[in-house]
Amino acid sequence: DATNQYRGCTALTTVPLLNLSSVTNAYAMFFQCTALTTVPLFNLSSVTNAHAMFSVCSSLTTVPLFDLSNLITATNMFLSSTSLVNVPLFNLSSVTNASAMFAYCAALTTVPLLNLSSVTNATNMFSGVTLTTQSYSDFLINLATLPLQSGVSFHGGNSKYNPAAAIARAYLVSNFGWTITDGGAA
Repeated sequence: DATNQYRGCTALTTVPLLNLSSVTNAYAMFFQCTALTTVPLFNLSSVTNAHAMFSVCSSLTTVPLFDLSNLITATNMFLSSTSLVNVPLFNLSSVTNASAMFAYCAALTTVPLLNLSSVTNATNMFSGVTLTTQSYSDFLINLATLPLQSGVSFHGGNSKYNPAAAIARAYLVSNFGWTITDGGAA
């Protein structure tokens, strides 16, 4: 359990490579480490709860490709990490709750094609974020190819979609009953 391990360490800029291979709970581990600029490639393969793990890490610009294959709860994981410009193609196939995962990551303009097939809650996932029209459109088109859960609330922030993605978006709403909030058509 690494709950709150470095929470509020506002002067922390880097951390060493820690052995986290047995950690299942990383709840708020680096919450509010506002000076943290980089993190090493931690072994997070056992983590199931990463709620607010890097929330309010406002100097963090990028993160490595963590193994998140067993992650279930990703709520607020990067919430308000306002300098975050890049996220890798995380394996989110086991995540059920991605609520506010990237909310208010204002510098984030592109995201990889994440697998949200197990997600039941994506409320505010990208709230306060404006992805490029191409990135958001590709994201929606990719979602429409997945076997998704029904009745999901998804927030795409202020992002706008192109005509091809409009078809995918309509498919998500009609076939899976998704409620999608975003910036509308480009």
